[in-house]
Amino acid sequence: NRQCYLKWHSDVLPGLLEYVDRHGEAIPPAVFTRLLLRSIRRSHARSASEVDWQAANPFWSAALNRAKWADFRQVLPPPPSMSFREYVRCLVEALSCRGHRKVDKRRLRGAILKLDAEAAAMREDEPAVRT
Repeated sequence: NRQCYLKWHSDVLPGLLEYVDRHGEAIPPAVFTRLLLRSIRRSHARSASEVDWQAANPFWSAALNRAKWADFRQVLPPPPSMSFREYVRCLVEALSCRGHRKVDKRRLRGAILKLDAEAAAMREDEPAVRT
């Protein structure tokens, strides 16, 4: 069971969650990470339990958003004296979320799953069926 879980989350799921912009260019995961952090900052939540994880980044599941948050806390744990809000502000600043805001917003405006874009392209290539 653990093997299946690891295989799913490390190999299968990332490929299913690849997004492209309206020009067909791949959207890097960092764009979604910054979106997550900006949303948490705007939410005015005072703890992780107050965050609406589904709304924080609608491109990812609530579980994936929570997992990304857990990754931050593991890689860059907050000092004991730092509040949740201060920690979020620190992460937003460290990842230059404000500096990337306009570009990220533009890329996400027409975001579509890569698999959906490929399926749409295949449908366009199919010859029209005449009856």
